[in-house]
Amino acid sequence: MSSSPRRTPPKRRRGDDLSSEVGSLLKEKDEDKARQILTRIKKEISSADITEWSDPVDSKHNTLLHLAVSARNSMLIRLLCNDFHFNINSQRKGDKCTPLHLSIWNQTTDITSILSDELAADWDLKNSRNESPRDLK
Repeated sequence: MSSSPRRTPPKRRRGDDLSSEVGSLLKEKDEDKARQILTRIKKEISSADITEWSDPVDSKHNTLLHLAVSARNSMLIRLLCNDFHFNINSQRKGDKCTPLHLSIWNQTTDITSILSDELAADWDLKNSRNESPRDLK
């Protein structure tokens, strides 16, 4: 009688943990829970500045703020900018798009209003195609 070898699940890698945390953060609607997740993410990326972190898997290198805009998570956008001091005008490394570019492309007027009216995003920053958010409106 032969028995099959027992398979052990693969060990989770650090990047997997971070991806899981970021995924949870983007879906979170409770501010206190979002703060807890952000604290864990800060520990995970250790010495790196959380405001400068970008998704290494994504060729556009989205920051957490870009991801929050794409996820249409208004609470998280405010939290990142007001409490964690993210630059509202940060440009992705891949295409130089700002969060405001993304909100206009996604046609999310509520997010565009938050970025523009509440957080004073710059309407004139150009992306790598020489387009400003104003040009896209």
